[in-house]
Amino acid sequence: MLGGMQDVELRVPRLIDHAAREHATREIVSRWADGSETRSTWPGWRTTLGGSHRRFGD
Repeated sequence: MLGGMQDVELRVPRLIDHAAREHATREIVSRWADGSETRSTWPGWRTTLGGSHRRFGD
């Protein structure tokens, strides 16, 4: 499509790669229903995903 704002598709793996590169030191805190917390960083989260997104075509 001509005239679009981006020349690449916006996909979740691209967003995660960007976050890992640009916000590597930011902490991600997930709070669960039982009150527990899980803490990680964007590079750690990307590593946790591994290459799982690759089998879905990106």
